[in-house]
Amino acid sequence: MEDKLIIAVANVPVLYDCTLFTYRDLNRRNQAWREVAETVGETDNVCKKRWKSLRDRFRKEKNMEKEAKRSGAGSAGGYKPWRFMAVMGFLTPFIIDRETSSNVPRQTLPPSTLVAEEESQVDSESASQSTSQSASSSQPGGEC
Repeated sequence: MEDKLIIAVANVPVLYDCTLFTYRDLNRRNQAWREVAETVGETDNVCKKRWKSLRDRFRKEKNMEKEAKRSGAGSAGGYKPWRFMAVMGFLTPFIIDRETSSNVPRQTLPPSTLVAEEESQVDSESASQSTSQSASSSQPGGEC
């Protein structure tokens, strides 16, 4: 049933493409669900519920795939793609991540303070390197 449903919905963009003007037309979408239900051989309510489940799973799988590819993620985990990922790939342009927010305030330093700190770190590092080089060159034999 899932294969038929996915293919039937893919052929009716008004059900998933929110950029279409007709997407806002509830009557048009209900008519499209009735057509999909006829194709699949189920009721439109069953098709809607099953489609929502498939769409949500696709979104979760996309996020898991993104996490598996993230830098530093271990490849030993062995991410196995969901069997409908390729078939439902037509949804990828229409899945939009929501903006996230945090309850932790973001603290940023003024640019002048940040530059001054970096310069002082560089100066102290170069001074310590030159001191250690002069001390090691004055001793015979180099390292202890």
